[in-house]
Amino acid sequence: MPKKNWSGLTGTGSNRKMEISCGSTTTANKGHFVVYTTDQKRFVVPLQYLDSQPFQELLKMAEDEFGLACIGPLRLPCEAQHMEYVLSLLEKSTR
Repeated sequence: MPKKNWSGLTGTGSNRKMEISCGSTTTANKGHFVVYTTDQKRFVVPLQYLDSQPFQELLKMAEDEFGLACIGPLRLPCEAQHMEYVLSLLEKSTR
């Protein structure tokens, strides 16, 4: 199986968060990653948030609920409203 080249999949810019319908083909900006909530909302999140306790908990919950899928988007077991709240807390804590 050939290796995938991910370098061409990142854009430029500094969007903190973006919500788009699940069918969008837009990729995350450099330094960001994409997650989906259970209600199919898309969020582009800074990579620095991966080390935070709230994201670690969400990732553990996702693993417990959905398993470790190697194909498809990263889904978190929460709705968009909860994700927006978590992101707002993380944004305040990184200022």
